[in-house]
Amino acid sequence: SIPTLIVIAGFSIMKNTGKEFMPSLNEGSFLLMPTSMPHSGVEENKRILQQLDMAVASIPEIKTVVGKSGRTESALDPAPLSMYENVIQYKPEYALNEKGNRQRYKVN
Repeated sequence: SIPTLIVIAGFSIMKNTGKEFMPSLNEGSFLLMPTSMPHSGVEENKRILQQLDMAVASIPEIKTVVGKSGRTESALDPAPLSMYENVIQYKPEYALNEKGNRQRYKVN
């Protein structure tokens, strides 16, 4: 009777849970992972990464951008040199003005 009771309890919990188990997160960061051509050189990849960082950093809602090309000194990171990883940190959604009221970014 105990296994039957556990199965019935599991079904009732599953019915009341809903379809989405994880709530939407607002962590304030984004990982951009573009790639270049596999035959491009180290200097070209460095130039492209710097241009990409500057282009993303020019967006007003962006706080910081940090880019990495290639892999670290680890066997667990098999990224080729042509793969970039850009970590983009957003500014908070609400900023306080000089009166202490919350401001929100204008959205088109």
